[in-house]
Amino acid sequence: MATGAFVAAGLAHAALQAFSIWALRRAETALDRPATTLPGLEDALRTAADAVSLARTGLWAYLACFLLWLLLTGATATRLGLDRRAALRHWTILVWRVALVPTLALAILSGHPSRHTWQAAHAALAFAVFHLLTTALLLTYTVIVRRRLLPGLS
Repeated sequence: MATGAFVAAGLAHAALQAFSIWALRRAETALDRPATTLPGLEDALRTAADAVSLARTGLWAYLACFLLWLLLTGATATRLGLDRRAALRHWTILVWRVALVPTLALAILSGHPSRHTWQAAHAALAFAVFHLLTTALLLTYTVIVRRRLLPGLS
């Protein structure tokens, strides 16, 4: 049950990242237009800033959910008589851990996009794309670990 909830949260988080990417690209496109479309520009920038802020907040919530899932899954592996470390080991989690460092750095260092600091939007876009990829790795990991534990849960 915890895995299903975590995967659902991961898919929602991935959708939030995809929306953030869309909003940032929309704002970038609006900036390339002539100055006569300023109302559309302000709306696009506001949407992008809100999406980035929401995605960044979602990252911290998602990491907290992952830690809870990892603790519950490790306890389940132990209860089933499996070696916890062997049950939870996979290359996807190793790559995810390495990728977590730049993901967190981008989340902390990238500013909020605004009309005056659009270069921050490029960092936010890089964060969103990179984090979408790492979220996919983490979701793959959870499904693999769940399949490892499934025979013991029957």
